Amino acid sequence: MTVTLLRGGVSAAPASSNASSTVSSNASSNASSNASGPITIFFAGWGMDETPFASWRTDAAMPSTLILVDDHVMENHPVLHWILEQKLSETDDGSEQPALHVVGWSFGVRAAADWLDRAFEDPDLRELLSAREVALSFFAGTLLPVDRTYGIPPAVAALTQKTLSPESAATFRQRMCGESAENNPFVLTPPVRTVESLARELSFFRTLPAPPDENPAAALARIAESLPALSVTAHAAGKDAIVPPATQERFWTKAEELLGKEKLTVRTHPDAPHGDFDLLTQIVRGNA
Repeated sequence: MTVTLLRGGVSAAPASSNASSTVSSNASSNASSNASGPITIFFAGWGMDETPFASWRTDAAMPSTLILVDDHVMENHPVLHWILEQKLSETDDGSEQPALHVVGWSFGVRAAADWLDRAFEDPDLRELLSAREVALSFFAGTLLPVDRTYGIPPAVAALTQKTLSPESAATFRQRMCGESAENNPFVLTPPVRTVESLARELSFFRTLPAPPDENPAAALARIAESLPALSVTAHAAGKDAIVPPATQERFWTKAEELLGKEKLTVRTHPDAPHGDFDLLTQIVRGNA
């Protein structure tokens, strides 16, 4: 797991952290680790790193604390739990407490939900979170990223992994961006990832167990039970060439059965491709 603070700051990873995890800080010069505003954690899609998002570091409209999580082979959830606990504790001074905004894009939707679901196993973090307004924003994905009904068909994911190469990864990013490919940072400044790391991450998602509950969105219901002030917004991409729009619609319809319209808002963007960088930027800013 790689965690990068695009804005804001972090002290250090805990001594017990797994050596396979990397925490780096790219704080902008005018961003304080105690800055007010929402703490935003962004779980990127498959095959990402911080490279395509470089412009976010100096984007004044971005949250003062923005944590990017990529390469979702999440052997070490506690590292990110520890970082969040430090950030929440820094701002817990009796004043109005900042909201936490968790954003998941593509395969990062499942990664975000799994991480937040596990966060409540830490009593201190559970207490810090339950006292705050928490917003979840999901774009172009579901909690079952590789699934015949609610995600990418398993045969497609298997073939993608089998034929992985630098060329096929570049083709994937072109398809992901659709008509915006010529001007899209995912194509112009692509992530710097090895084929081996891409295969490892895709294998991780392909072998994730399906939820044991009848409803595929049961994890969101568990999270809602622990967070009284939770709101969830799902953004469906209408021109998604990666996660079929119909599977997104089916999943969020099932999620609405559990959460209700008072907790879950579903927004469809008819012209959005899977890798709509501008829309994703607006979602992370909290403006969509």
